[in-house]
Amino acid sequence: MNEYLEAFEALFPSGSSGGFWGGPRDFDEELGAYRARYPMCRKYAWAIPSDAAIATIAALSPIVEIGAGGGYWAKLLREAGADIVAYDVAPYKNHWVEGRWSGVHNGGPQMVGRHPDRTLLLCWPPMSEMAAEALKRYRGDTVAYIGEGAGGCTASDVFHARLERSFDCAETVAIPKWPGLHDYLTIWRRNDG
Repeated sequence: MNEYLEAFEALFPSGSSGGFWGGPRDFDEELGAYRARYPMCRKYAWAIPSDAAIATIAALSPIVEIGAGGGYWAKLLREAGADIVAYDVAPYKNHWVEGRWSGVHNGGPQMVGRHPDRTLLLCWPPMSEMAAEALKRYRGDTVAYIGEGAGGCTASDVFHARLERSFDCAETVAIPKWPGLHDYLTIWRRNDG
């Protein structure tokens, strides 16, 4: 059961003025969305998982997730049958996370080196060098990235440059979006460059 998606759809039902994939069209709706977003992100995750996104990532199992927070995506992936090992430098113990959804081990980008046979999952990595460092250490062939593109509010420019240099985008999957955001799921395959 995807509680986050259900809560989001209650705020923005399909066909409403906000729309499932769009955003609110007037100030009152925008203000309401802004007030709802942070508590829901803290409880669940920064990105809203859809059934299609979960199925796409689960098909790439086994998976290693870096920056898993409270483990909401890991929970849904495990329920979908994926083999996933999730890490965060401060699981359940930081200002941005209050949910405890699934087992998350203590560890950061360095943990990627222990799992070269797994797909690397990065969901809304912060605008720091965490994602770039994880990608630099990753020796596997497939990356599942959930966030905005270069110049957006996720990961760093170094990460995006490294990803585009060493991997080719094989698939893009739309996910529900909070108003004003442009995040999506992309699947990347290592190239020979």
